[in-house]
Amino acid sequence: MKSTTKQIIVTNSYEQQILEEKIDNHFLKLVSIESIEQMIERFRRLFLQSSPYETPEISTVLERILQFPECEEKFNYILNRCCYILINHQQQNQEQKNVLEKLIQLFSQATSKSDYSYYGYCQTKKIL
Repeated sequence: MKSTTKQIIVTNSYEQQILEEKIDNHFLKLVSIESIEQMIERFRRLFLQSSPYETPEISTVLERILQFPECEEKFNYILNRCCYILINHQQQNQEQKNVLEKLIQLFSQATSKSDYSYYGYCQTKKIL
């Protein structure tokens, strides 16, 4: 009986990793073809806005991640990773600083608003 439980945990861990990679790969792909302003807007819509993201598969992936027991840890990891993708993509120091300032501004606005996130108040606002 215990080995079955361990198998389920391994499967969930593997599924979590695959889902996290889908979001990472989505941002890595887009950061090379879209402007940083477009990417910041995508970031805002996916993680902070109260409406669905324009790529339904990615919305579904994030919704699934938020259903895992350790969703806060996973969400924070993904959020952090996507911030790094946006910041590190910019080659010049001033551009990196601008991206960082825009991300800080997004988080400031998100934590001061009282509206519900698309993924549910309990699931994203609490995590932020």
